[in-house]
Amino acid sequence: MPACIQDESNSHKMYEFKPGAEPNNAPPGLEDIWSCTHKLLGHLHFLRSNERSLQAQQYGMIRDGCLLLPSVFPGRVHDLCSRSWFHESYFYYLFEASEHESYFWISGVFARGYSLDTIWFPGRRLAVTINPLGVDCARLARFDEMLTRTPAKPIRSRPWTNASRTAVVSSPHLMHMLWNELPALERLTDVMLPDKFNVAVLFEPFGPMKELFPEFADRIKALRHKDILHENAQNGLVLGLGAWTVTNTTQRRLHKIAARHTQQEKVKQRDLFKKQHYPIFWLSVKPPKRTLSNQSLVLASVINALQARYPQAGFILDGACHPFDFPANENYAPWFHNVLKVAFDNSKEIITAIIKQLRPATRKNVIFLNGVSACEEITWGAAATFYICHGGTMQNKIGWIHRIPGFVHSNRNFLESFRRMPVPVEDGPACYFPSEDLIVDDNISNYSVEELARKDQNYKISSVTKFSDQIMAAVAASIKDI
Repeated sequence: MPACIQDESNSHKMYEFKPGAEPNNAPPGLEDIWSCTHKLLGHLHFLRSNERSLQAQQYGMIRDGCLLLPSVFPGRVHDLCSRSWFHESYFYYLFEASEHESYFWISGVFARGYSLDTIWFPGRRLAVTINPLGVDCARLARFDEMLTRTPAKPIRSRPWTNASRTAVVSSPHLMHMLWNELPALERLTDVMLPDKFNVAVLFEPFGPMKELFPEFADRIKALRHKDILHENAQNGLVLGLGAWTVTNTTQRRLHKIAARHTQQEKVKQRDLFKKQHYPIFWLSVKPPKRTLSNQSLVLASVINALQARYPQAGFILDGACHPFDFPANENYAPWFHNVLKVAFDNSKEIITAIIKQLRPATRKNVIFLNGVSACEEITWGAAATFYICHGGTMQNKIGWIHRIPGFVHSNRNFLESFRRMPVPVEDGPACYFPSEDLIVDDNISNYSVEELARKDQNYKISSVTKFSDQIMAAVAASIKDI
């Protein structure tokens, strides 16, 4: 029987589906349909690993105005969904098996491309999930309560192709927007879209979405959090589009929009810096977590070593940036403002400490970016030749947007995971790593189970000299004209 991960006496029971397990011993309350449910969960788990199949399912919803899935009820071949809702970054798809019983499939979030993760039976007060961190009983209860406040959806009628539907682009996180949503929209430009399909955008971190995707600019509209109930009511089908490969064409769109929305004096400053320096090294500055404990010392030493090897080199120290629409978009919550302010302040402190440790002659060759918009950051990134970055968002901001090689450092757990992951950039350039013996992880007793699960340990570099030597070897191997 699947493990019960949540047992709420006044709400629901939540069970975890484990791929590969035998369909024996059904969870209490699912005995009559467990065989079919187990089989379909296994099928969807397999589908989650295939980007093309996942997108085909999503584009099928756009085309047909419904979601057709094998039924979990014996004797039925398929069940049909033509009604769905967006709630707290998840999508809820309603299936009515009979006049007596309905159930929901619930999507996961960004990193899995909004694949279907959880099956929920409200009448039986239980759910089974592929991802135990992706949904909880309290959220189900809030969704249930939300339905009582949502105006009725349009009456369903055949043909399904007449049903209105909207894809919601919803991530406030720049890299999830870049990784999981923009490439999905990119591929949508090659799909024949029905008249009743639109895109509702909560955030525009890389510039106006209508300019990023002029092919269907007339379908794109801004969506405010406070209008989500109305959006749910107006559309029969509300869905998420996801991917996990950053395409070349997506990158080119970002470069074009970033240049358009960066002040021309900044563009001229970038061009002059590029004319005066080669190669140009992009180095990330990152406050905890998953950070070099001796960060300012290590990065200053690396810069001094690179300057000695490459006298014409320039350096860009990259701290925190803000989304393009951050100043004007009310959808960014107060907590998001607070997180950014802390990141700006901490990054500034680290950058100041690095500058103090540089040779005086080197300081004039350093540009630092902190507290700027994502567009300005992308514009400066176009000047870089090679990056040296913390693993995670700091590397993604340069390595997923610009086609340059780089060197990634982090704790051992993160680097091991990073090496195993498929590179999410289409035809991406080389990425190098420090040898394991140089990484000294912080003591695990300093971290919670959740922090360890997120690979948030800080770490030290045991030999700055060897670390710099490995970086220079990577530069020499990947840049042949210096």
